Amino acid sequence: MQKRVLYLHPHFTLPGGAGRHTLETGHELAQRGWDVHVASISHKDSLVSDYSALTFHALGGALPSSLLYWLALPIRLRQVHRLIETLQPDIVFSQVFPANWWGFYAKRKLRHHVKHVWMCQEPSAFIHSQRWIQALPKSPAGLGARALNRPLKAIDTTLARYVDYVFANSQFSRALTIATYSYNPRDVGICYPGVDTTRFAPDIHGRKKFFQFVACSRLTRFKNIDRVLKAFALIPRDDVTLQIIGDGEEYDSLTDLSRALGLSTRVAFRRTVSDAEMIQTLQESVGLIHAAEEEPFGLAPVEAMACGTPVIAIQGGGPAETIVHHATGYLCPDASEQSIQLGIEWIIQNSRSNESMQAACVQRAQRFTWHQSVDALEAVFFQLLSERYPANMSANNLKL
Repeated sequence: MQKRVLYLHPHFTLPGGAGRHTLETGHELAQRGWDVHVASISHKDSLVSDYSALTFHALGGALPSSLLYWLALPIRLRQVHRLIETLQPDIVFSQVFPANWWGFYAKRKLRHHVKHVWMCQEPSAFIHSQRWIQALPKSPAGLGARALNRPLKAIDTTLARYVDYVFANSQFSRALTIATYSYNPRDVGICYPGVDTTRFAPDIHGRKKFFQFVACSRLTRFKNIDRVLKAFALIPRDDVTLQIIGDGEEYDSLTDLSRALGLSTRVAFRRTVSDAEMIQTLQESVGLIHAAEEEPFGLAPVEAMACGTPVIAIQGGGPAETIVHHATGYLCPDASEQSIQLGIEWIIQNSRSNESMQAACVQRAQRFTWHQSVDALEAVFFQLLSERYPANMSANNLKL
């Protein structure tokens, strides 16, 4: 009998990140015979068109960044509850905030009638991280979140009990999740995000643009792109260039900073690119710069390594688990422009040994594939189903 899983994800309006985890693992589960449904507020057809094996349910309404979303939250919770009752999935698999609240609420109402698993990319940052709280915009939603932080934290930690199993995306995130929600460690596992190595792979001709670097991220203050620009200003070489791929609220201030630092001829900003253009840029570059601090996982570094491109990242968080210092990249001790500068110079000095470093990067990336991600998911899904339907499950069905 075909098993059904319902993913709960806020929206698909930006490429990459947690949305990619949802789409890629959902696609892999569908390839393995699961009936995969995905519920979200909205989705861009351009982002989901390649995932025809998944059934998408557009819930409609305002996005979580709007005050209207929060005013209509009771309606949204009932809407998801009704969808679960209609589809009767074997597994409800909630993703990032606030979709995890949808799953928590459904589990609270339906209890033993639903098996709920949460993919915790990180504890809800704007609730539990002081850095995020201080950086909230001065919009109605941002001001409301800041003023209501204490009750939101109480609600979040209380709701988080309504789950059967939790996945974190790294050892770093797992420890943070256990500490934040006081989970029993045996109920929190790891599902590393992966990379499609059939698409993210080195250029067959091994061509590199010396010395082109690339940074791929949402342009927010937490990604520290301003420090990357300042690091480039410390290297007065016209042949050391940077491609910045991404968009966000810091876009205008970063382009202004680039001009002020005299980097206009060395730094190119590219707001949106196709997957093919992204892969080509990763293949051509001598290094990816990933300057976020305590990143829960960081998918771009793994995608870069799969393309044979070493990574400069900050020591700590997920990158410390994926990047091998002085083998597949350079781990900076902190996010200062001086530390990033040293990382850039290390890549430049070692770029001529490109073939051996490229091979090491590709080999490392092969430890993080979507196939392995879904192996981890299925092991837990089948275990939960064996507890729910013991008479219908045989030992041959359990992939533990």
